[in-house]
Amino acid sequence: MNSVPSPARRNVNVSRSWVPAKVMRLPTTSNVPLSPPALNRPALVRLGADSFAPDCYLIPDGIAGHPSASCPYGDADDSGDLRTARQLVKASGTAGAQITVWTENSAPQRTFARYYTKLLRRLGYRAREAAVASQQDFGKTGKTQTYPQTGFASWFNDFPNPIDFYEVLDEHSIGAPGSANMGRVRDEFIQQQLQKLALTPAQELGTTATDWQDLDEYAAKKAYLAVFGYQQVPKLMSPRIAFGSAVVHPLFLSDWSTWALH
Repeated sequence: MNSVPSPARRNVNVSRSWVPAKVMRLPTTSNVPLSPPALNRPALVRLGADSFAPDCYLIPDGIAGHPSASCPYGDADDSGDLRTARQLVKASGTAGAQITVWTENSAPQRTFARYYTKLLRRLGYRAREAAVASQQDFGKTGKTQTYPQTGFASWFNDFPNPIDFYEVLDEHSIGAPGSANMGRVRDEFIQQQLQKLALTPAQELGTTATDWQDLDEYAAKKAYLAVFGYQQVPKLMSPRIAFGSAVVHPLFLSDWSTWALH
């Protein structure tokens, strides 16, 4: 048995309407509460029972456009830099602010939320959790009137296309019921690129892979949200099955048509 990557992403969101302007002007990171140096992705992997691999980009491995560049704020396997994160919080003047961490009321999301809430407290914030039923997550936190400050989210692709992973930063989804853009992100460059890249037929995605990589590296540097990993699925088969030729499809998972006996 081994684990294979699945195009499913886990990340932390933050509301742009809540982050103070002086935080936005910090040169080393655009987002103090998410402060990428503070996240301990390996610890989150352990909390998730090793069910995902640490990473920092919106587009998962295996999808056209996944960047090959290093993460902009330290390696994905780094254990975090609390000292730098505390300095950023102090410089922003936001220490002591009250923060509500939204999460699905299910495992392992509640476990992740507890870790994140404790992390925010260690950074100097007064943080608490707010859990909603899984089936109501985007419906509740995505509403314009809710204005969620921050929280956890998972994103499973509807189809293996990089644009499916950018609904979380698409300004056109803001305000719609169940909006995935919970951070209320409005970025002119991202919108220009999405408008252009959306015209690419699925069978020609390879021709725009570099453009998607550039966009994903830009979004990671902006830190509108903090990706902490991609879901892994187990590949477990009988020893009678030809393990190497059996395919795990990025959308349909086990491709039974590729199963064959030795």
